[in-house]
Order: sequence, then C-alpha cells, then structure tokens
Amino acid sequence: ERQLLLKSEYKNVKVSVDTILYIESIGNYVKLHLADGASVLSKIPLCNIEEQLPKDEFVRIHRSFVVARNRIAGFTRLEVIIAKSGKSLPVGKKYADSLMEVMGK
Repeated sequence: ERQLLLKSEYKNVKVSVDTILYIESIGNYVKLHLADGASVLSKIPLCNIEEQLPKDEFVRIHRSFVVARNRIAGFTRLEVIIAKSGKSLPVGKKYADSLMEVMGK
C-alpha cells in the first residue's frame, strides 16, 4: 500500500495515498482531507508533499490545493467539486489550463 509518512502532533502518522481526497495548504501547514472524513495536519510545505504523490493521480488546482484526480466529481475553470462531499474548491487562474489538460477538458 502506498503511504506518506507525516509528522502530526509530534507523532509520525502514515496516510494511505488512496484515501486522500485533497490537500489544503494553511500557512506553514498542510491539511490532508481523507475519504473517511478525517483530516491530518502536518507542518510541511505543500510542494514537498506534492513531490511524494504519484504525478498522474493528483493535480494542483490552486496555490493552496492539490486534489486526487479520481475524487473529482466535476470541474470548471473556476472550481472543482469533490466527489461524495460535494465540496467546492477554487481553481487558480494559473492552474486552470493544466487542470483542463489533465482532466481531458
């Protein structure tokens, strides 16, 4: 099973890559939102986490958000809708074109 090892609240926490819905950057922290509704907060730059993820399975949609492609229920140039939760995440102008490309328009 593919896992990320993160420090969260002074503990090392293993997070299965397959359970990640999306990752949100909050200041110096990232918050991983997981399929079971849980979340993990870790002090690590978003770009460092992004490097550890399978490139073809995750897409950066905003300076603060990376989303699992298979969790995207719908999208436009302005927002991405997360499957199940129906949560809407913003798409940054800078990332709209690459989102359209990877999601096959």
